[in-house]
Amino acid sequence: PLAKRGILNNKNATTYNQTDYRQILKNNGVIVSNKRIEIDDNLITSYGPSTAVEVAFILLERLTSNENTLQVKKLMGF
Repeated sequence: PLAKRGILNNKNATTYNQTDYRQILKNNGVIVSNKRIEIDDNLITSYGPSTAVEVAFILLERLTSNENTLQVKKLMGF
């Protein structure tokens, strides 16, 4: 949906490693990467649910601080 609405136009993004999904992005002007997580300005995309925790920590760091993120990781056992 983001790509079809033009939100990802000329942005780096990633998605599931399936040809159909990747082609949809390409057809809508997205620069498709092979990274697990792609960050382009304030847009964060990932290739699937297995990246959820990592994306959560990225968001936490962006919304708070690196120090806070490290403390939360420590408290959570990461």
